[in-house]
Amino acid sequence: MINLLPPNYKAHLRREQQIKLVLALDIFGLLVLITFFLSLSSVYIYTAAQLQAAQLALGQVQAGNTSEEESVKQGIERSNKKIAQLLSFYQSKRSPTELFEELGRVMPSSVSLTSLRYTPSQTVQEKEAVKRLNAKIAIAGYASTVDDLYVFRENLRQSPLFASAEFPFENWVDFEDVDFTATIEVRPRQ
Repeated sequence: MINLLPPNYKAHLRREQQIKLVLALDIFGLLVLITFFLSLSSVYIYTAAQLQAAQLALGQVQAGNTSEEESVKQGIERSNKKIAQLLSFYQSKRSPTELFEELGRVMPSSVSLTSLRYTPSQTVQEKEAVKRLNAKIAIAGYASTVDDLYVFRENLRQSPLFASAEFPFENWVDFEDVDFTATIEVRPRQ
């Protein structure tokens, strides 16, 4: 196709095309700026809402924190107290070997044991307090005479390892060939 238009009209058409192109680019640039501004505005609104929610939550936590803090502190103090009591309890336990050696040491040669039962010390939870039950030794045996049994009982009561020695009344009825039972409470280590 041959272009028969005069050169100044061609230049005029070219300028119109350039103006339309610049106008289209300006409109496109303006639309990009408007879109960018709207996106930035939505990010700003979202961030402001999040910040306000966080400040509100922080205010609630700070206002209610004192009661929660106190209850947590009280719980920790109770736990620490129980742990200290348990630690004290375990440190005050005596070994069964030590107890049996002492039992053999205080027992006269004319006394023999036929049965021995050791119950270790225990802790029992009663409401808010921890109660300590001392170790006990239940024994049964034979003594030649009631005097030998009396000496054995006194030796047990004088021993620093035993808190008490309970001999039932039936043990003291026979004067010779005495079958006896006893319950010995172990003294906790100080």
